[in-house]
Amino acid sequence: MIPSSLTDADLAGGLKWEALVSSWRGTRYLGDVPVAGGSVTWSTSREVQGSLDLLVPRRMGRDWLPGRDVLHPLACKGQSLAVTIRTSTLVSQRVDIFPVGRFGIAEWQDEGGTIRVSGLSMGQRLVDDGFTSPMSARLGGTLASELRRLIPASLGLRISPLLADRAVPKMSWGDSRMDAIKELLAAWPARMREDGEGNLQVLPPLPDATAPVARLHDGPGGTVVTAYGSDTRQGIHNIVVARGQDMTDSGIPAYQAVAEQSTGPYAVADYGRVVRYFSSPLITSQHACQASADTMLANSIRPASAEPLTMAPDPRLQMDDPVSVVSDGGRTRLGYVSGYQLPLVADSDMRVDVEVVA
Repeated sequence: MIPSSLTDADLAGGLKWEALVSSWRGTRYLGDVPVAGGSVTWSTSREVQGSLDLLVPRRMGRDWLPGRDVLHPLACKGQSLAVTIRTSTLVSQRVDIFPVGRFGIAEWQDEGGTIRVSGLSMGQRLVDDGFTSPMSARLGGTLASELRRLIPASLGLRISPLLADRAVPKMSWGDSRMDAIKELLAAWPARMREDGEGNLQVLPPLPDATAPVARLHDGPGGTVVTAYGSDTRQGIHNIVVARGQDMTDSGIPAYQAVAEQSTGPYAVADYGRVVRYFSSPLITSQHACQASADTMLANSIRPASAEPLTMAPDPRLQMDDPVSVVSDGGRTRLGYVSGYQLPLVADSDMRVDVEVVA
């Protein structure tokens, strides 16, 4: 959760809300962009986790139609937009600043009185920037050092000191930079997130439960408007088999681990067996193998319990924030924020997805 002086009472009582958008091409500042509407969306289930939908007035101080101008602030020729929310309380005028993402412009469309701009967060650079020649792991390399080689220098990277580093075996990566990063993270295991300024954060897997940093509730003083329900079997695996690629003399994997859901609504005995397999040369011990299987199982089961909420816009919330959800006459559930859609103008509600764990 982004630290700030805001309280739930401030959110429920109303705020002055302003979206600040600045355009950049590399390190070159191209100007501030007026905002007529739009939203920022983040989701842990996406390969590229963040997206931007921005409405810009066609004429405000200048003509905002990019045309063929390569250096126009809204052109999609390498431009990126840094998006920040500035709030101030109505009575005390206390100001808080919330960076909510940096997005490369993917396209723009002329809609008459407005220009609609679509953008993707900095993770798109990992998808676009495939390897142009074979790339092998360095002799003496570790998970952390290989990850730093895989991440382009143009992106900021912070690796949590809580992650235990280990040696990487002799191996080579495929053509896709993003696939190589995903394999490394799954084998570690670790999770990667983008912060509000476009930097990458590599963090330990989420624990089963932790103390909530926010209480999302309806009723007096609450910010939750509605909680919607849904259910699906799609994408749910209740058995994960992880393997290394070293073989024994008998021709079977030297390291193999199975994680199986034995409790709750997705228990194998009642739900049925839905198996996922993961194999990587980065798995070089039984401990690492079991950790990968356990983490992949948890990452599969959690989204199955996701609960979408609509609520008053709260710029403090971030992906993976532990929260409590209080509704249904006082029932309390604990979970993690797995995604949200934050409006850029305070004329609509915010959508938040919470993966319930308890």
